[in-house]
Amino acid sequence: MVTIGEIVLQKNLLSAKQLFVILNQQREEGGQFGYIAVKNDFLTKAQVKRLLDLQKTLRKPVGSILVEFNKVDQKTLDEVWGQYQNYVNGDEAATTTESIQEAKKERNIIFKDIQSTCPVCKEAQMQQLVDPDCHNVIKHDIDLRPTEYSWNENISQTEDPILFDIWECSNCHFTAKHRYFFHPTCELSMSDYNFARRMTKNLESNENIKRFYDCEIPPGMDYIVPILKTYQAIYILEQIPHIVRKDALPVASHYHHLAWLFRGIETKEQLKKIRKLAGKFRDIWPDIPVIEEEALGKALKSYETAYYESEQVERDHFSHVILQIMGRINIYLKKPEEAEELFKETSKILESRILEITNQLETKDLSEEQSKKLNEEKDKLVKFLMETVSLFSHLEKFKS
Repeated sequence: MVTIGEIVLQKNLLSAKQLFVILNQQREEGGQFGYIAVKNDFLTKAQVKRLLDLQKTLRKPVGSILVEFNKVDQKTLDEVWGQYQNYVNGDEAATTTESIQEAKKERNIIFKDIQSTCPVCKEAQMQQLVDPDCHNVIKHDIDLRPTEYSWNENISQTEDPILFDIWECSNCHFTAKHRYFFHPTCELSMSDYNFARRMTKNLESNENIKRFYDCEIPPGMDYIVPILKTYQAIYILEQIPHIVRKDALPVASHYHHLAWLFRGIETKEQLKKIRKLAGKFRDIWPDIPVIEEEALGKALKSYETAYYESEQVERDHFSHVILQIMGRINIYLKKPEEAEELFKETSKILESRILEITNQLETKDLSEEQSKKLNEEKDKLVKFLMETVSLFSHLEKFKS
C-alpha cells in the first residue's frame, strides 16, 4: 500500500519541505500524519480524509499511480524522492529542524489524541477532540449550546469544540458523537452485540450510507464537514427501526447537535451551500433538515419518543432530564406554554423520586454504602429540581 507521504507528493498537495516537517514532528512528538498536517495549516481536515480514503484504495505501484494522476514527470519524481530518502537517512536533519520554525503556523488549539476501538468493526484507531482540560464552558444558550469558553492561558486562538464532536471510523465509517462512539448502547435497550450486528449489516449493504462519506466537499467549505458528518450519523442510526421507534435518545441528541451546528452558520451564502449539500440526499431523505428550527423539531420528536417508549429511560430514572431539555428547546423556539407544561412535569417527577428516596433512607435495613448512594442521588435530584424551578423565570418575558 502506498503511504500518505507518497500520495501528497503525487497530487501536489504538499511540498517536499512540508512533508519533511511533518515526518520530523512525527518522530519528535508523535501523533498522526493528518493531525500534524492540519495543525500546521498544510492541509484541511477534508483533504486529510480524502487522503486516508486514497491510501486505502490505491493498492498499486507508485509508477502506475503517477501515470493515472499524470501529476509528476519522472525527473521531478526522482529528485523529490532522492531528497526524501536523504531525509529518512538523517542527512537533512538540520535543515528539517530549521524548516519546522519556518513552516509551522501555530493554531494554538489543543487537541487530545484518544486511542479508541470502533464499536462496530472493532478496528483500533486514533480519534481527536478538543481537550476538555484546556477549556471550560462559561456561557450557554437556553437549550445548553455552549456559546462562550474560558481557555487556558497558553491558548490564544480557539475554535468551537462542537465542530470536533463527531467521530467517524476510518474502516467501516460508523459515525457518531464521541460519547456514543465509545458506548453506542449506553441509552439503548439492545446489547452491544446486537447493535454491532445490525449496524454492520447496514454499513455493508446500504449503498445510500456510502453516499455520505463519499461526498466531496469543495476547498474553502470545511465548515460544512461537521454538518455532513452529523447527517451521516443520523442517517446511520435511523436505519435501525428499533432506535427510531423506541430508543430514540441518541437520534434526538444528534438532531440537537445538528441544530447547534446550524446556529453557528454566519452568512446567507453558507446557508445556501448547506441547502445545496442537503439536496444531494433529498431523494433518500425527503425531510432532511437544512435550518436550525427543522433540526430542533426533529430533536423534540425523538426526545418525546424516547420519553414515552424507551424502557432504558424508565429503568435509569432520567426521564426528568429529557423533559427539561424539551422544555429548554421550547423556550428557545418561543413556545412558552409547551415549555411550562414540560417544566411542571419535570418538577413532579423529581419531587416524587426525592420523596421515594427519603422514605428509603428512613428504613433501618440499608447498608452504609446503600445510604451513601441514595444520598448522592437525592442531592443531584434536589439540585436538578432547583435548576428546573429557576427556568420558570424565563417564561415571564413571554407574559409581559
